Amino acid sequence: MFPFKFELKEAIVDYHSKGRPEMIFNNQTIAIAQNELFSFYFMFLSYEKRDNILEYVDSINKSFYHINIPKGIDEYISTLPKILYTIAQFDKPDLVLMDLLGIPANQNYHLKSALNYVVEYIKKHYPKHAVSSYN
Repeated sequence: MFPFKFELKEAIVDYHSKGRPEMIFNNQTIAIAQNELFSFYFMFLSYEKRDNILEYVDSINKSFYHINIPKGIDEYISTLPKILYTIAQFDKPDLVLMDLLGIPANQNYHLKSALNYVVEYIKKHYPKHAVSSYN
């Protein structure tokens, strides 16, 4: 999905401006949105069949979305840990302790809700290019 970076950006901005009405769109929100877009890029780079996606964008005459995969990316990705610990994996006592130590933790944000929103947005606004399923 990543080569559709403008559509993904549109969906992410929509998520933060309409899908999360409790949020105020500000510099912090923009930083979160940039991380989400990077997450899509990383998922694309990690995807075993990314060449199929690039062939698809070429086949629909959107070759301007065809990106060059950085050399050595597969080797680099293979060195990354398979499990990355996030704030969602901490229990309530851990969060309280972090708070007492003055370590800020955004406990109200979970990437999964953003991912679900983006997938549904793409299905609704770009059904021709929508993913059929994901895990």
